[in-house]
Amino acid sequence: MGSVFTSSYASAAVFVFVLLGGPAHAETPEIMMAMCRSKAHEALKVRMPEIDTKYEGQRTDGSHAVNGTAFTPSGERTFQCSFNKAGSKITNFVVNKTTAPAQSQGATPSRDEQACLQAVSTTTNNGDVATLRVETSEANTTVIVGVGPKRAPWKCLASKGVVAEVMSITDEGRL
Repeated sequence: MGSVFTSSYASAAVFVFVLLGGPAHAETPEIMMAMCRSKAHEALKVRMPEIDTKYEGQRTDGSHAVNGTAFTPSGERTFQCSFNKAGSKITNFVVNKTTAPAQSQGATPSRDEQACLQAVSTTTNNGDVATLRVETSEANTTVIVGVGPKRAPWKCLASKGVVAEVMSITDEGRL
């Protein structure tokens, strides 16, 4: 019976140690993205639904990188969070210059961009839409579309001109 107690005690001690941030495990990318998003919310005074983060991976020195974008009516603010090796603490937070919303340069939008502009316009019942940002990957093209005069951000995923998803990045619903 004594060994059961010792084993249970040891398990409880490990559990408490892990809860208190001991090095028994590294934080998950989701937790690091949430911590970075919260830091950006505090530093940039931007509402949480208007902040996107992406885990970029572990660097050769063992630290972790999370990049993000805060969408504002006046433009986008990009930022980076560096985490310690355990991923439990932000060791560096950098905010880049504001970039103005994307403006059409007279170039014809891609099939995915056109499909997303149409889908967001239809979803919001608002024809005043403009592309704020386009990111391409092997799987999908992500198009951030601004709606209305304040350019409320909407996120659209498309591939080969077919829209897979349309969602508001704000919590205000249809605009």
